Amino acid sequence: MRVAFENGINFFDNAEAYGLKTGDAEIIMGASLKELGWNRSDYVISTKLFWGGAGENLRGLSRKHLLEGMVASLKRLQLEYVDIVFAHRPDPGTPMEEVVRGFTHIVNQGQALYWGSSEWTSQQITEAYWIARTYGLIPPVVGQDLFCLFFLFFFLIYFFFFLNPQLSSNIYIIYICIYLHRATRVQHVPS
Repeated sequence: MRVAFENGINFFDNAEAYGLKTGDAEIIMGASLKELGWNRSDYVISTKLFWGGAGENLRGLSRKHLLEGMVASLKRLQLEYVDIVFAHRPDPGTPMEEVVRGFTHIVNQGQALYWGSSEWTSQQITEAYWIARTYGLIPPVVGQDLFCLFFLFFFLIYFFFFLNPQLSSNIYIIYICIYLHRATRVQHVPS
């Protein structure tokens, strides 16, 4: 973290589920932040809630888990608040209104400045936003979308090989290789 920070990176992401055991990565990050002694205003921390353990009330986005998970996360991180807390996944077993109310409570309590979603569909984000605006709650303001180069590659494979089996796979293998080369090449910026 020190090397990253010294080179201009001040955003550090975590989750209650990261590590060999629940919360291990947050414990390590919290200890590092304490040891480094940075001013809290100089860095941005995010964490994610969903998988807090094996127990029924330790996972998902129920209000109970959101509130208890946030307290546990802050304790592990040794922080009074995080800048962003994410819903790590959508939870079909919890009504969206309960999710939005839970995150609104976290923000209103000063445990997080903002909340957002991770790997939600556009429909789920729209629903959360609509519920927040309808009931005077705080909507999600940031998202970690699933779409990235890694998943684009699998989408292309699926589309070209399974949906269009009559097309020549050799042409599409060449296309994918060219596309991936162009999408991943390093751009040299003069200093």
